[in-house]
Amino acid sequence: MVWDSLDILHFRLYNNIIPEKRGAHMLSKPQHGWTNFSLGEKCYSISYLTNVPFDWLDRAIWGMETLLPFEVYGCCEPGRIVCVVDFSECRIFFESDKHQKDDSSYEAIPMNMLDFSQKLHKDISDHIDDWQKWGYSNNVTKEDLQSRLDRLQKLISVKANCFI
Repeated sequence: MVWDSLDILHFRLYNNIIPEKRGAHMLSKPQHGWTNFSLGEKCYSISYLTNVPFDWLDRAIWGMETLLPFEVYGCCEPGRIVCVVDFSECRIFFESDKHQKDDSSYEAIPMNMLDFSQKLHKDISDHIDDWQKWGYSNNVTKEDLQSRLDRLQKLISVKANCFI
């Protein structure tokens, strides 16, 4: 079965998957294989095809260790987002699967990697039980996720002075 944008919208509305108030969270509580990602003016619904909690935490950990830009990505069905996080801002690129020029977008958000990492840590920590069920594998434990959260929190504390 091929789903178009209207089918996906109806599915999200039927299952009460709606964007939260902007600014409240960067990532919403995962529901039915979807989460909402919002930093700027737009909200992107990301599906389970992206292993958000593990991939995003691993990238943020790498970025905070090296203080080099990193990227996180998400499958939006249809389309995809890439968010590039660096020392001073986040740049979000969206590309539609329709490959039409007007279906792509770009946003630059004045948020550094420390702030991004803090939001990521908080949003996943707040709903750790739901995020633990998100992944591809049943072998994922809450301890696997918690160890990444602990590592990121330690890096946030140690590297915070780099962002003053």
